[in-house]
Amino acid sequence: CAPGNLRTPAGPAGGAGVVGAMRGRIGTGRALSEAALGRVPIAAYDIDWQAEIIENEVTGILVPYPNQEKFAEAAERFLKDKVSALRMAEALRIRALEMLDPKKLNQHEINQYEALLKRYNK
Repeated sequence: CAPGNLRTPAGPAGGAGVVGAMRGRIGTGRALSEAALGRVPIAAYDIDWQAEIIENEVTGILVPYPNQEKFAEAAERFLKDKVSALRMAEALRIRALEMLDPKKLNQHEINQYEALLKRYNK
């Protein structure tokens, strides 16, 4: 699922007026990661892992799933308040760079598999 409402009226990702709205339930991980690294303001539902990277009012706007009205309000707010949107987008990019480091992610996955295997190989 690509960003559900990507609008770029004022330039490339990271420019004023860009909104990434993560709407889907399946496959939003990669789209969310890419949008975060691209410094795109994000409104996301509070499902799956989104709440781990989107801290409400800090790195984006987290909306209760499946409240479409609140979701639309969040996206509209980004378009109206570009300063706040870009501040949250930059904070999100910084968090994404920390969270999505390939070596850390790989090691985390290895650790999880090892813990799972140990549990069942006793």
